[in-house]
Amino acid sequence: MATTALSTRRTAPQAILDAAYERFSHYGYRRTSIEDVARAAGISRPSVYVHFKSKEDLFRAVSQRVHDEAFAAAETAFAGDGALEERLAAMLQAKFGSPLAAIQSASTALELLDENERIAGDISAESMRRYARLLRRLIDEAVAAGELDPGRAGMSAKELAELVADCARGLERMAVEPSGAGRHRHRLNQLAALVAGLDAG
Repeated sequence: MATTALSTRRTAPQAILDAAYERFSHYGYRRTSIEDVARAAGISRPSVYVHFKSKEDLFRAVSQRVHDEAFAAAETAFAGDGALEERLAAMLQAKFGSPLAAIQSASTALELLDENERIAGDISAESMRRYARLLRRLIDEAVAAGELDPGRAGMSAKELAELVADCARGLERMAVEPSGAGRHRHRLNQLAALVAGLDAG
């Protein structure tokens, strides 16, 4: 009995985060209540507050998990064996495409992007800094291997990494427009192709 109770306590936060992610993705932040999340997680409303002090606190935890998962996927793409263009495209999709794929409507996605900036902007900013460093590593390694020459575009490796990150962020809202997901994915792939086109040959 004690073992079961301990297991339940350990898995409760994960179940709550899973339920919150699903509810936020389908209904947005404003239309999701703690009661909704508790019901979806199969626990009582007070049990949610044992782990998360408020809806904002819960949203921040969901945001942190989404960013962490996206970064882990980007790291996997970075460590891949493919060509520079393929690896960069996968890194861009991991960070800027996949996290938005589960959101059910454009209006919900736009609301979540705005609420994330308001509630968890510091989490997003730190995630972006980590991602920019990973992009810089990819570009630095490609330059060292003779695969890439940012100087052909009058840029340093640092400036190229910053430009890629800024362009990808600028395209982010395209992903949540009606019928925009495919166009967004295509634009990210084109961005990767443009960078790879700065080869050292």
